[in-house]
Amino acid sequence: MNSCKKTVRHLLLIAIALSLTLVMPLPAQYRAGLQGVVTDPAGSAVPGAIVTLTSKETNQSHTAKTSDGGVYTIAGLAPGAFNLTVEKAGFSEEDPR
Repeated sequence: MNSCKKTVRHLLLIAIALSLTLVMPLPAQYRAGLQGVVTDPAGSAVPGAIVTLTSKETNQSHTAKTSDGGVYTIAGLAPGAFNLTVEKAGFSEEDPR
């Protein structure tokens, strides 16, 4: 009978430990992405442009190259404020603000 009580006690402790690990909060992991289309003043897609997104807080940069349709995608972004620049040979620099 004594060994039965020990077994029940061990099973109860294991159940409590498992339930605590299941309800412990995990740190929040917010991630976002940005997708857009680069066009010229006439509205035509700009393929092969380099899009750079730079965090104002950390100065960390993410880059992407536009597709044949001018589409770019940047994933895995932490929340924050960013500066966006687009570069392509033959195009002048312009501040969109």
